[in-house]
Amino acid sequence: MITPEDKDKILTHIIFEFPDLRGNLYYENIASKVGLSENVVRAIIEHFCKLGFISILSHGMRTLITIKVSAHDFMSRGGFKVQEELIRADINKFNFESEPLLKNLESSQAKII
Repeated sequence: MITPEDKDKILTHIIFEFPDLRGNLYYENIASKVGLSENVVRAIIEHFCKLGFISILSHGMRTLITIKVSAHDFMSRGGFKVQEELIRADINKFNFESEPLLKNLESSQAKII
């Protein structure tokens, strides 16, 4: 399973590997440096493209990467790990706030929910 920590490792590596925000991308080099398989690295980088953090342009055997400012902003706010923690905190808050409401409902109404 791909974890938030895996995504943070790769995004951090890419940001520091390309300080000029662009360059040649070698999946196998990233995989060996972050300790993940090349297939996992490719999948995560594809995900970063969908999120708008990077863009990839392939020319034959050469792959060019462009890092967008949104990637830097996201990592400066804690990355995927902090995002996951915020989601968990929101769920816990929702559960905490909805519990008294559920207790006030009659048992038959609670079964519907």
